[in-house]
Amino acid sequence: MAAPDIKQFVVNNKTLTYPNSKVSGADVSIEREQANVKNIEAQAELHIAQAEAARANGTSEIANAPLVRDLLRIVREREKQEENEIEDLDETRYLDILRSNASTKKIGELISFVASFASDDPHDLISSSAKTNVRLDPSMANIPNDWAFFVSDRLEAHVLEVVSIINTTFYKHLGEASAQHFIECPDNAVRIRFHRAVAALYRGSAVFSIHRYSTTKAIDTLQSNIARQLRFFSCVQFVDGSLKAIPFKVLPLPRNLYGI
Repeated sequence: MAAPDIKQFVVNNKTLTYPNSKVSGADVSIEREQANVKNIEAQAELHIAQAEAARANGTSEIANAPLVRDLLRIVREREKQEENEIEDLDETRYLDILRSNASTKKIGELISFVASFASDDPHDLISSSAKTNVRLDPSMANIPNDWAFFVSDRLEAHVLEVVSIINTTFYKHLGEASAQHFIECPDNAVRIRFHRAVAALYRGSAVFSIHRYSTTKAIDTLQSNIARQLRFFSCVQFVDGSLKAIPFKVLPLPRNLYGI
């Protein structure tokens, strides 16, 4: 559906311009805004009719002031809504570009999966400067291939914290593992569990910082979830230079050994 033409309304000898959309020809669907457009046009037509009636009664100066204010408010609300849609579109494109490029596919996966596991918006996990550079240069020919460049400082901090915990907890076999090893790991099980560990720590930090939970039981539950995700790495080892989950042998219970 084509976007409606730009409309102008003359109120009290002043011309007010109502822009329908800043994203002509872009991927944002005009159809889902049809109801809002009709509502705004109806209100504008009503204001015009009221203004004409006010002029006829000689009270245009009094009547037009609130009408102009209402029109400006409507236009500003419309522009704010369109800016939010453009921002969402930019983030979606950004992640699509990352995940379609072989060198940054796992980085896009890191952002998307951590956001999903943490039930958070990817907006806070994305580097705004990297998003601008990727939008201007989708081929990423002149963009550094460093995972920290593409993510926000907040996500980078939690990734490095998880890696530090793994290094110190399982120092015998993972003491030399880096964030790059986990992010680019070819073993899906290791990579996904790393995303879950980062998301658990990320969500826990958000909860603790705003003191959402005050009971000991609730805090213990969050900390238990973080510890549970990290315990998985006790069975992760380097195999030919890459991390791999090694199945461990489950020892039989005493009742199975002795027929108890």
